[in-house]
Amino acid sequence: MLQAIVRGFLTMPDLTVTTFLGARVPNHLPRGAALTTIGISSQPALLHALRQTAAAVDAVLLVAPESGGTLELLLRTVQDLHPSDRSQLVATRPVLLNLDADLTRCFADKFATWEWLSAHGLPTIPTRLIDSGVAEVLLRLPDGGRQGVFARDSRETPAVVVKPRDGAGSDGVRIVRDARVPWRDLPDGASNAPLIAQPFVRGQACSFGLIGGGEAGETTILPAAEQCLHCDGTSLQYRGGVVPAAPRVCEAVEKVARRLSFAVGGFRGYLGVDVIMDEMLPEQVVIVEVNPRLCTSFVGYQALAQENLAARFLGWQQQPGNRGVRWNSGQVSFDVSGRVLVQRQLWKRVQRTAEE
Repeated sequence: MLQAIVRGFLTMPDLTVTTFLGARVPNHLPRGAALTTIGISSQPALLHALRQTAAAVDAVLLVAPESGGTLELLLRTVQDLHPSDRSQLVATRPVLLNLDADLTRCFADKFATWEWLSAHGLPTIPTRLIDSGVAEVLLRLPDGGRQGVFARDSRETPAVVVKPRDGAGSDGVRIVRDARVPWRDLPDGASNAPLIAQPFVRGQACSFGLIGGGEAGETTILPAAEQCLHCDGTSLQYRGGVVPAAPRVCEAVEKVARRLSFAVGGFRGYLGVDVIMDEMLPEQVVIVEVNPRLCTSFVGYQALAQENLAARFLGWQQQPGNRGVRWNSGQVSFDVSGRVLVQRQLWKRVQRTAEE
């Protein structure tokens, strides 16, 4: 994911890129005079380096987990730069290529996300707060989880999904299949409860991406990607995905994507949105989560695109008059680490082009 966006920026003319990498993060970034990589050993060191660097650049893209307030803290560090901190060569604040800090904070909280989606009339999964004690009772029930990949034609429907209110991706997600515990009968948790519960929705798990073009720009809606989810015991794990999904899925998901884009309004950066196409209600798509950051599926989109998607973060159109992204044929699969596998149909087309 980081490699894909950095490579995209490096291919653009007259740009230099500075990146921060944690001490435990392997450096697989490309080498070159236009790229500077700074190793970071602690959060205080990161904040100090971020302030110094942001004071001398034109744009900042922050790639970090929203859980624990990490992404919000980094966003506010850049947003709160005082004009006197800026380099004389760069008189204005850097452009933040991210969603604003307030909405990032909202989408980092899964219960607040449900409230926001509901308030904007967007389809989502009913959500309620539960306390840790209730969750412990649920997870001790017989047959509290199922091992294996979720099959679309499975008739065994888990009754309740338990998630941390503050979490990124599928971390900490647990599934309870005991039908003796109806979701509606769970006791409400306190307003500061750390967990949420949702009824399990059987269907095709997908995601889509939005690239914001700023307040005056147009939001780019990326097609639906199929998600590969695995349940090991009671834990749900994200394994990667395939882009694009089937045409009928893409069509249904795009309708919801346009509604979400309108509700968010003009923004910069990337939103990764998890959705489910409900099997019980054909063509009904519900939003599961809104991730206010760059997501793994971006590598699949970039591999499939005929243009540099990084240019859209800066509002640079690859082809004047062409608002939509031009895509190669076929599908691209990717795993959770960001490794891309090119499917045969696309590979044949690339191979023919090379031979020509």
